[in-house]
Amino acid sequence: MIYSDLSNSEINNIFEAAFLPPIKGLNNATAHYFRKYLFQKMLSAFDWTIPETWNRDYFLYVLFGWGYIAVLDSGDAGFGIIPQRCGISGYNVFYMPNRALVHNPLLPKIGELKIHENCTVLHVNPNFTPVMDIIDYYAVKLAMVTADIESNLFNNKLSYVFAVSNQTAANSFKKLYDQIAQGNPAVILDKDLLKEDGGKTWETFQQNLKQNYIVSDLLEDYRRIENDFCTKVGIPATNTEKRERMSVEEVTRNDIETDSLIDGWLRRLQDDVDETNKLFNIGLAVKKRWTT
Repeated sequence: MIYSDLSNSEINNIFEAAFLPPIKGLNNATAHYFRKYLFQKMLSAFDWTIPETWNRDYFLYVLFGWGYIAVLDSGDAGFGIIPQRCGISGYNVFYMPNRALVHNPLLPKIGELKIHENCTVLHVNPNFTPVMDIIDYYAVKLAMVTADIESNLFNNKLSYVFAVSNQTAANSFKKLYDQIAQGNPAVILDKDLLKEDGGKTWETFQQNLKQNYIVSDLLEDYRRIENDFCTKVGIPATNTEKRERMSVEEVTRNDIETDSLIDGWLRRLQDDVDETNKLFNIGLAVKKRWTT
């Protein structure tokens, strides 16, 4: 096998395998589901006021998923003041970027812009990185717990072992079990499937289901993980467990703990919003959706 026979994703998996742990928590549909779910939940923590001509989804997904977004005058292109995904380059005396690079086929004359002069760049983190590392961290955890829940639910079904002498009898038992599993109230059994003395030719493989049932514990873990995510991001949530001497308010809300990460994001964004409004006067605004 040579590299030319492989797709790009297969080549990436080969290189990743040399550096990453063997369990790839994000490389499955369940993790991608939670990635989207947690990202949208995180976006709900902010209440934005944006110009009517802007595409809200584009603006928010680029800002938080890419980490930053430029606001600029489209000039002769006729789109007005718009947000655009961009690259950043250069640095000022504080080693912060001072150039925004915009490449859009509908904006051929934009190219390189000077930040603070003919564009602004809204950013979430001080190093211009997105929030996806936090999202992915919790998406993997929730996906793993969900997989355990599904596995435990499946394995705790009552299983049967059938003793047969030929394939015909095996097929008959398969049809019989299918009818039982579908919940049919009455199932007809051919007497030839019984022993000569009329005894059963099957037995239960596992009887103590309650002892092996851990779904309740896993669901509690699921709630704890999601609540921990809410606490980290800044979304009020209901705590699932009560520690000794906790007040009712401490049990039901996590407001104090949630005033760290989201407030840092918000202060940074509001500074960028203020600068954008001074430069373009577009009435842009952002605040927390929930107040403590």
